[in-house]
Amino acid sequence: MMKFFIALIVLSSYNSFSQEKGHLTYKEVFQDTTRIILTEENNTYQPDYVVTIKHDRNFNEALNTIKNEPKKFLIVVYDAPNIETYNNYLHYVGNYVLDTQRHMYYGYEKEFDRFEFCFIKNTDKAYTNTFKKQMNASIAYYNASGDCLYYLERPVAAEMEFYEWDTLYKDLINANKLVTCDKLFTAENTSIKDMKNAFLIASDINHWETGDFIMADEETEETLNYYNYLDEAEQGYQLKASKELVIQRWKNTIEILAKESTLDNRIISAIINELSRQGFSKALFNESNKLLREDDFVALAYLFNNYDEIVTKTRADYDYLYMDEHSLIYSIMIPLRETMDKDNQPSNESVQKAINYFHKLMANYEENTIIESYFIYSLSFTDETTEFLKNYDHYFAKYANGSTNLITNLDKYYNLEKESNDALQWENYKREFVALANISATFILNHSKEKDKIQKAIYWLETCLPIDEKKHESFATLSKLYYFFGEKEKALAMAVNAIDYAKKEAADEELLSELVKNKKKIKENTY
Repeated sequence: MMKFFIALIVLSSYNSFSQEKGHLTYKEVFQDTTRIILTEENNTYQPDYVVTIKHDRNFNEALNTIKNEPKKFLIVVYDAPNIETYNNYLHYVGNYVLDTQRHMYYGYEKEFDRFEFCFIKNTDKAYTNTFKKQMNASIAYYNASGDCLYYLERPVAAEMEFYEWDTLYKDLINANKLVTCDKLFTAENTSIKDMKNAFLIASDINHWETGDFIMADEETEETLNYYNYLDEAEQGYQLKASKELVIQRWKNTIEILAKESTLDNRIISAIINELSRQGFSKALFNESNKLLREDDFVALAYLFNNYDEIVTKTRADYDYLYMDEHSLIYSIMIPLRETMDKDNQPSNESVQKAINYFHKLMANYEENTIIESYFIYSLSFTDETTEFLKNYDHYFAKYANGSTNLITNLDKYYNLEKESNDALQWENYKREFVALANISATFILNHSKEKDKIQKAIYWLETCLPIDEKKHESFATLSKLYYFFGEKEKALAMAVNAIDYAKKEAADEELLSELVKNKKKIKENTY
């Protein structure tokens, strides 16, 4: 009976409480029937510090309290001016008080002091929301600069039991990054220091691809959502900087940094993320196009020119981004391959640019067979037959040169690569060498039926057979090569070998079926 009586007193006194004191503490909130009630029998929660939230400020006063607090936000409730609605508002604020008190049992903790509140009567003409002419009941979220990050068009009664304060805060921090970097991108006289910071902030924006709100791409009309929990927000801060402006500023920033004598480790990380389209262009514009832009080639030049210094850094220098010589070279090569891939429809100019970049890499690191083999692999995605043959011939001759056997040469280059890549395994190294021979032979089949080229491809694969652990693929490719070379009997024998080895190597039924079809086509001359 005692508990019920206390709850009635508190609920009926909310209105007079707000008028007289203008703040809530955890003690008042605890006396609601929906939560623990402090009575003589149940008064065990006695924190050393008591959280107090002022709730009766007007909009300007409330906003002024956070103007020097960039990590705090103002929650504005805009609703009907009656006791019931105001009690709902106090209930909503009370939930935040309870949540915050958990973090401040022994004393004030600034990192958990995250929100201020104010209640705006819907008859108050002094408060306007810039997104709609006709205002309805809503909850809006503002940053310290007075920008409305987004708002929910709903009465506060619908949010009375809201408890996801931590998630909400992360969403607002994320949205505020968008605002911060956008203002730096669009300002006329942004310093290089601030511009670098803008790109680092932009790269750190979490982007949930939910297809909801915030910003629409003019060409696709697809919308991007930067929020998580409140992804039903009807409106939010809209990015003012265009993609063209941001990319131009990125290019200019790297060009300026290239003239400086010291490296910026954070920018190195940002460059690598952007080259893989996991950086600012994805966060801001949902960029997924793998083709390298003009600014990307400038970024690649920056990495290339500072390569020797970058590889001396430790993982901690790059916020624990894995950055040894092995992974750095792939950070450069993978974007080049994507730009050479004909499925991505690159221009001939872009393909030649990427090829030239590979040549520069190989010229500077002559003994690095990883660069050379990856370049050949990248060429297999193009129609550059002459370039492919020239480079694979040169590569293969290093290993099969006649003076020493294949295993000896493989071992030599394996040990050279092992010096910069501790994770490299001998079996994998051999397997990848054979795989590249198969890729190269298949490239010849797809691009030329000239007998001298086919004969070369046969030589590559037959040289690799002794070290090939899974011979069915090599035999299958050889069967086609011999077929087009005009030796049908050998082609048929190779096709049979492919099936036999596939069975020994426990290949799946789908693969076996393909190998049987291959044999049939050779036998029936239907290739």
